[in-house]
Amino acid sequence: MQTVGLIHTLEQCLNRMQTVRLIHTLEQCLNRMQTVRLIHTLEQCLNRMQTCCVCVERYLAVLHPLTFLRYRPLRYRVGCSALVWMITFGGCSAFVFLQHSVLNFALVVFMILLLSVMTFCCLAILRALRSPGLGEGEGQGPHLAKKRAFRIITVSLVITMATYLPMIVASSLQDHVSYRSFCIVYLTCYSFSVFCILVQPLHFLSRAGKLQCIMGH
Repeated sequence: MQTVGLIHTLEQCLNRMQTVRLIHTLEQCLNRMQTVRLIHTLEQCLNRMQTCCVCVERYLAVLHPLTFLRYRPLRYRVGCSALVWMITFGGCSAFVFLQHSVLNFALVVFMILLLSVMTFCCLAILRALRSPGLGEGEGQGPHLAKKRAFRIITVSLVITMATYLPMIVASSLQDHVSYRSFCIVYLTCYSFSVFCILVQPLHFLSRAGKLQCIMGH
């Protein structure tokens, strides 16, 4: 009887140890998921908002030069950067405690809003560059600098659309496909987005003739 009771007690202890170990493992997984979730949200918000600020700055420089010169001093840019960081950290802190579906919906709305602002700015700049300026004849065409700026803005717009649209589509499919299919689609779109982000710097380095120096040729 004592042996049976001892065996039963040992079984209970082992079951409790396994339960505690399982709970501890789950807690570690949840903590890691929250950390990854925070880092991913931080990257999504900060990168997109900084890109949007650059587009707005270009828009002001081309279409509203007086306003651009007024807010050109460094203190305004530092204040804008600080505001972007505050919004990013505040949003990420709130997103950590939100449900995944709410977080996904908020990120989709956030990316659509930023994409709309950047698309409007780029299209407005392209329209201004195509129109003849003061002192330019109707048949002379745009200046060489305007042609170069037009190509740069066009490349930026194409890369921006190629970066944002796949992520928006992938995030929108989360509630409509299986988890396995969503992971495959999301990782594919995210990899394509990262590749598109790297294209623009490489394009500028190539045009400046710096890419060959980096590669050692």
